[in-house]
Amino acid sequence: MENKVNNEFLNQKSILITVAYLDGFHGSVIHVKEWGTYFVSKGFNVTIATIMWTPEIYNMITRYGVKVRSVFEDWNEKFDIVIAYHFPTIGLLLKKGVDCTKMVLGSLSSFEYLESFPLFFELASCLVCVSEESKLFHHLSGIPLEQMIVIENSIPDEYFNFTIKKKHELPEKIAIVSNHIPEELRDIKRERKFDTIDFIGMGGDIYTEITPALLSGYDVVISIGKTVQYAMGLGIPVFEYDYFGGCGYLSLENFYREKETNYSGRTTRRKISTYEIVTEILNGYANALHETDKIRQIAKDIFSLSKKLDFLLLKLHNTKDFSKNDLLNLNSNVTIEFDHNECFCKWTGHLKQENFSLKRNYPLYYNRFSCIEVFYDTGKGFSEGEKDVFSEFPITIYSRDNLRALRVDPSCNYCSVRIRSIKAEGEEIPFSTNANFIDREEYFFNTNDPQIYIDVRPNAEKYEFDMEVLQLNAEFAGKLSHTQCTLKETQRELSG
Repeated sequence: MENKVNNEFLNQKSILITVAYLDGFHGSVIHVKEWGTYFVSKGFNVTIATIMWTPEIYNMITRYGVKVRSVFEDWNEKFDIVIAYHFPTIGLLLKKGVDCTKMVLGSLSSFEYLESFPLFFELASCLVCVSEESKLFHHLSGIPLEQMIVIENSIPDEYFNFTIKKKHELPEKIAIVSNHIPEELRDIKRERKFDTIDFIGMGGDIYTEITPALLSGYDVVISIGKTVQYAMGLGIPVFEYDYFGGCGYLSLENFYREKETNYSGRTTRRKISTYEIVTEILNGYANALHETDKIRQIAKDIFSLSKKLDFLLLKLHNTKDFSKNDLLNLNSNVTIEFDHNECFCKWTGHLKQENFSLKRNYPLYYNRFSCIEVFYDTGKGFSEGEKDVFSEFPITIYSRDNLRALRVDPSCNYCSVRIRSIKAEGEEIPFSTNANFIDREEYFFNTNDPQIYIDVRPNAEKYEFDMEVLQLNAEFAGKLSHTQCTLKETQRELSG
């Protein structure tokens, strides 16, 4: 296979990959980064076209020799291969003059609308789905099964080549990798059964690119999707569970069944309690650890990124070429779709850029991951000795013995707060604040010690708080407060 692939490299040297956003360490971003990096290592000139990017992700990708460009540039270029994800991007690029010899259309989901195939799917050289579940979903939309192939989330070879230390006899260090951590996983820390529990992902303790070195220090990895395969590649016991639920420990018995739905938890959709999760992690660890070597070998055979992409290149050698002339003659619906794609890219691009512009250039910026403190008064007043610290809303806390009062400090800075809900046992409850003023249900705090006082309910065990926090710097907060005071004085004069 290697010689045939190398021959292809001699004749095909340019690849364009499209993706909607390069804005964080999430699935589609890491997917195109890994594919682009591998193709560069094999001698291709690789470009990723996207609506927008953040500097951090731009640097992560370009340091491997992959170029990043905006879909809004003038293109008028022909590539040997185009691999297109998120259908509006390729529609806009074709309208802007992109052409290619081989066209690969890809889908990374069975339910996200952005992962649909474009109307001209029948002209593609190849259609690639991330799982059998995704393939069947697209078949229900009228796409013939024989036009689609499955290339699952793959494991870069560095994972198989990485040597990890011998694991503990009992699980001591746990990594929970998720960008959408469910409550039953968050509460594992409350059980105090493990020495270390790190939440990795958006809103967690660590937010960075997943690497072999990062995961290698843990005894168990709890996650779904790509990270499940990463753990397999390292030979680490992996517990499949997230917001869809999941099967628990991956085993030789359930390996192929879970593979059908991309190790997403959707095969069983089994939801269990925190106590049950902890119990399964402890009781099943010995067997999971025993099976890791066999699972690692199977994963190397079927999920190796180099094998998967070499297979794709060979397949493309025997598929039809993409014809832009055929595309233009297809039907009027394609023209309508192209117009829709351009509007979509411009609108979402503008929205994202405005958001990042606010963060970079203005003293007012949005921040969901501020330092949130919850204080408990159990008869001695509020003190640093009785508090919990959180990184993001929504949060859930539980009552303590002799609890008399609760206080939530939504930030350690000047801020405005929009309160979505404050509940005890699922019911809204009263509260008060030290906000300087309120404007259309938004509370403005001209202090670096904002406080929200919660009415404690008798016999209530569970409290839930959900708020949107907008950070302000001191100068801006002062100007805002001054403007509000001036407005009130003017209103008083007019009413007098």
